[in-house]
Amino acid sequence: MRLRLVPALAAATLLLAVPANAATDRPQVRDPKGDVKGGMAELDIVSARWSTTGKGDAMRLVATLTLAAPPKKDVPYIYDMKSQVRDCGTLWFQYTPGTVMTRADDVNHPLVSDGDTTATVWTACGSGAEDSDGRALLYKELQFVQAGNTISWSVPVSALPDRIEVGSVFYDFSAIADVGDPVVGHSPQSIAGGSLDSAYGDGTWRLR
Repeated sequence: MRLRLVPALAAATLLLAVPANAATDRPQVRDPKGDVKGGMAELDIVSARWSTTGKGDAMRLVATLTLAAPPKKDVPYIYDMKSQVRDCGTLWFQYTPGTVMTRADDVNHPLVSDGDTTATVWTACGSGAEDSDGRALLYKELQFVQAGNTISWSVPVSALPDRIEVGSVFYDFSAIADVGDPVVGHSPQSIAGGSLDSAYGDGTWRLR
C-alpha cells in the first residue's frame, strides 16, 4: 500500500529539510538607516552578517558589518558583532580604532605589543574558561578589511575552539557602534543598552 502525504504534511516536511542557513546572503541583523543617536553616519549600523568562505581546512568564519558611512580610524570608536554559539557561549568580534592601545600596536616592539589588537575575536569557551578548549582571544590569526562603508573580520574555523565547528548553531545576534574609552576602546554605556547605535537579530544560523 502506498502512503500519500497530505499537502500540509508535505509542506512541513520540505520546511524541515531546508538547512538553517539556507538564505546565506541575508544578514542576520538589519537596522534602519539614520537611527543613530547624534546623526553620526560612521556609527550608523545598516546590517550585520555572519557567513563562511572556503572549504575544508581553508574554511573561514566571516563577520561583516555595514555602516551608513566609512568608519573613522583616528577616533576612539568601537564596533562589535556578537552572537551566541550552542555549546560554547559568546562569540565576539570587535574593532577599536583610534585608541591608545592602537597607537601602542604601531610601535611594533615586543615589549610594548606582540601584534595588532585593533581587531579581535573572543570566544567564551576558549582558554581560561571552565572545561575550556582552544584559545579565548584571537588576533594574529584574524584578517580584517575595511572597504568603504563595510568592515569585515575573517578567522580560520580551525583556529577557533573545538566547540565551534562545522554544524555549530549561532543565535542571539547583535551589533553595536559607539564612542569608546580612549585607552582600550570599551563601551561601558553599551552594557546598559545606551550605545549610539545597536541592532539585534533573532533566528539561527548554522556554520557550514
